[in-house]
Amino acid sequence: MPIGELVKLEIIAKFILTLSVHRDHLAASIALYVLLQL
Repeated sequence: MPIGELVKLEIIAKFILTLSVHRDHLAASIALYVLLQL
């Protein structure tokens, strides 16, 4: 796996964790979907 993919996954994970803490699961799901399309 290229280093860029690992960095992207780490950013996504932190982003989702942050949103989950705020219980914004819908926004987290949408953000994950959008990021995975990149």
